[in-house]
Amino acid sequence: MTVAVASLTFTAYQYVFPRPATTPSASTKCVILGQPGGIFLRVLSNSTLKPVAGVSVTAINRPALCNGSPATSQTVKTFTTNGTEWFPLPSDNNAAYSLTATYLGRTYNFTADLRPVSLTCATLSLPSGQTDVTVTEFGGACASSYSATPPSLSEVALAGPEKHPSTA
Repeated sequence: MTVAVASLTFTAYQYVFPRPATTPSASTKCVILGQPGGIFLRVLSNSTLKPVAGVSVTAINRPALCNGSPATSQTVKTFTTNGTEWFPLPSDNNAAYSLTATYLGRTYNFTADLRPVSLTCATLSLPSGQTDVTVTEFGGACASSYSATPPSLSEVALAGPEKHPSTA
């Protein structure tokens, strides 16, 4: 008789938060392994590769599921770009964002998925509407189209959940 033994080891970051149960006297814990490291959106000009100011953006999160239920509430963030290259969006307990940008009467739609312990960098180029969503592993950074320093995953972690785009 032959016995085979296999072993798989991996490291994951764990985030635990209480989630109300269906009965008031009990509660369950929801565990999400490896929160996303952040999501940043930028809107660039096709011709200059520089940030475009005056773009109206609506970002709707798609909450991650935990035990079959949303781990957070769905929220709608609206803001207008101001020439800053990267706009941060909340990533904790989220799985993706649906993004809508309106500029000079045209509307552009795309989705950016988030992955555990990774930085998501979403770019919309105008007027072509071309999109690029790049997921960078832990320790990476979003690329810069010009001389400004792009955000890195460690900067996102240090900034915490308080860094949100301003509304216009």
